[in-house]
Amino acid sequence: MNFSSGKLLTARLGSIAYLFAVLTSLAAQFLFAVIILSAQKAAGIDLAGNAIFNFALMAVLQLGFFGVFYFTVIRPRYGVSVLTFNRRDMLPLALAPLLALCCLLAFYAPTLWFAVLLDKAGFSASGVDMVAPFDFVLGCFVYVIAAPFCEELIFRGALLSGLRKKFKPVTAVLLSALAFSLMHMNPAQTVYQFFLGAAAAVLCLYSGSILPPMLLHASSNALALIIEYTPLRAPVEGALSYAESNVGAAVGLSLAFTAVFCAALAGLLLLIKKRKRAVISGGLGLQNMPLTARPAVAAPLYTTDAKAESIGGEIYAANDKAAGASGEIYADADAEKNSGSSADLRGEIYADSDAEAASETPVGGLSGKTPKRPGGITNGETFAFWVAAAICVFMWITVFIGGLNAGT
Repeated sequence: MNFSSGKLLTARLGSIAYLFAVLTSLAAQFLFAVIILSAQKAAGIDLAGNAIFNFALMAVLQLGFFGVFYFTVIRPRYGVSVLTFNRRDMLPLALAPLLALCCLLAFYAPTLWFAVLLDKAGFSASGVDMVAPFDFVLGCFVYVIAAPFCEELIFRGALLSGLRKKFKPVTAVLLSALAFSLMHMNPAQTVYQFFLGAAAAVLCLYSGSILPPMLLHASSNALALIIEYTPLRAPVEGALSYAESNVGAAVGLSLAFTAVFCAALAGLLLLIKKRKRAVISGGLGLQNMPLTARPAVAAPLYTTDAKAESIGGEIYAANDKAAGASGEIYADADAEKNSGSSADLRGEIYADSDAEAASETPVGGLSGKTPKRPGGITNGETFAFWVAAAICVFMWITVFIGGLNAGT
């Protein structure tokens, strides 16, 4: 689905969607806190540790995220072409579970060391124990289906799409990963969620679709559940104990472990990028498809001349009506360099500078250039982003202090 109607999802609108998502999270947590206190006073029932109650809170929260995306993106019909997917290029989807495994192995060591620091500081993390079979089923639904779907809509569908209009790809990836990490407001998840958010953002940019990041997110959460509720938990706890008692050896092993699987992760992402460039160049038979049927790509090129559209050297004739209906206008690299215009990584068109038009930056890569915009990362366009981030930092500190008190 592509909701493009000529209106662009800007950095300001993406930041507002992020702020509304954070406020929705706070509202849901406040509502359920009131319910917990009321149940405790009225009937002496402790709902705080009840798995079903906590999963209900998480489900309501994810529903709220979807509502935010609906009212800020879908209903106003802003163009977000990452909501489409090229069925001819299934490689990103096929590799998403393997990417999730690489993320787990690559980022486990940094997460482990941060957990050691939190433990040394006296922080005690709280969690939800899934004892009954229904608890596990409900937990799997929330963690593996609802959360990946709704959170990716916000952080890759809205926020990353908007940030990409203003910033270079690397900056947009890092900011969206920071927002994703802070949104969880959980010190124990901070490091891993940042790296996972960055990997999901890169995957979104390289694949041109939000579906592979959703599957990556879902696979990562599924792996976490498998480790937590299977015999695999014993070696994980053993690694934590070993790291605490053998710091020197553990540091060397963890650095080597991280380097190896980070390289594997980077290799898989570059493979996806190379595949997407083959799609753009016509390597998957796009030259035989009508203009309106061509799928969205990671960084569609375009020309304002309706008679100069081309892919892989083949010229297509199309009128302005057909091009506008598709929302995606494709052009050859040479045509793009001479046009003085280009499109962002999601197929939404914006005016570019002559310097960008003359560049030969690979399509869909993190080295892609973005037109210079006035101001820095803290100007008015991203004000809502930093307000939301400040709220999340405050809540993070609050949870951390509460964890210190729980540890004592």
